[in-house]
Amino acid sequence: MGLLQKLFGFRSNRNVALDETTDRAAASVISETVEYDPYAGVRERYRDLAPRKANELERQARGFDKQRERQAKIYDREREQAAAAGKTVKQLRAGLLGTEGTKSALLALKTDGEELPKFRIRSCGRGLAVALPDGRVIDPTNVYLRPWNIYGAKIMGTAYYKAGGAQRRDGQQLSLKREPKNEHDPNAVAVMTRSGSAKIGYVAKGQAKFVAKALDGGLDLVAHTMMDGKQVLITTPETWSAINR
Repeated sequence: MGLLQKLFGFRSNRNVALDETTDRAAASVISETVEYDPYAGVRERYRDLAPRKANELERQARGFDKQRERQAKIYDREREQAAAAGKTVKQLRAGLLGTEGTKSALLALKTDGEELPKFRIRSCGRGLAVALPDGRVIDPTNVYLRPWNIYGAKIMGTAYYKAGGAQRRDGQQLSLKREPKNEHDPNAVAVMTRSGSAKIGYVAKGQAKFVAKALDGGLDLVAHTMMDGKQVLITTPETWSAINR
């Protein structure tokens, strides 16, 4: 039985007792333990595939490296162009006026004494931008827009609220709610859905104190989404109607 087990591939760790008449050559072939491996073919096939898969992954990695190198060169070139123009790379890509240029232009408009310059809302790479009377475009989050009660701000904490995860188109109206008793920030301003039934997040602290001051002073402010709902442009309903044309 031991000989048959070895001949047919069954595992056996016992020595095979061979009859003296058994051919010695056959005995030497089957004297070691023979193991049946049902996955031998599969292993062999994957052993052949492994080098090919490794080569494929290596080609992909080389492709990603080249792509990163191209992107790095493009970014370095953009950074040089932006520095020469007094802009950030984001301002350059979106076609926005640089920080110093924006400051000079808005201060000049303020000294003209015009109550509300002929600003216009324009679409750009950042979602929405404010166009100056001369056609130049500026970032709506610029602090020098505050004298006209125009505030651009990020919406923070959206991950904590169900309504905060919804994607919103640019220009969608939202409402604001003061939370003076907020334990984290007495200047907290919550961003709500238009109906005010659900919270989306909060106006970022950098702008919240100015928005809170305006709201506490009795100013009626509304918010409109920018950057697919990641930011808001806050102003009065009258100003929004005047510039959104």
